[in-house]
Amino acid sequence: KLHSLWLSREHDLILLRDLSFKERSVSYIMTLSNSDSQKNVVATCKCVPHHCLSHDWLSLLEKLGSMDVLVKHKSPVLDILSKFENRDYIHVLIASHQDNEYP
Repeated sequence: KLHSLWLSREHDLILLRDLSFKERSVSYIMTLSNSDSQKNVVATCKCVPHHCLSHDWLSLLEKLGSMDVLVKHKSPVLDILSKFENRDYIHVLIASHQDNEYP
């Protein structure tokens, strides 16, 4: 599914929303930070839970710690899954370290 990208320099993040300008629900939030001594940017992609899709994006920032993280990784399971899907499109959600309770 394609997404529209919205950059917030003030909050150092990128919002991934539906393509339609009228649809304001945020599907993913990429937080951006500088690496230690390099000028490289490190991005962490958080998955917004379905029950929070209608929340304002600023209120979602308070819940970032309890959102799952989207990652690419290597494991023997990928050999099996790659028979059905291109390896570049296989991603894994890692559960957040906080409880998944939302106010």
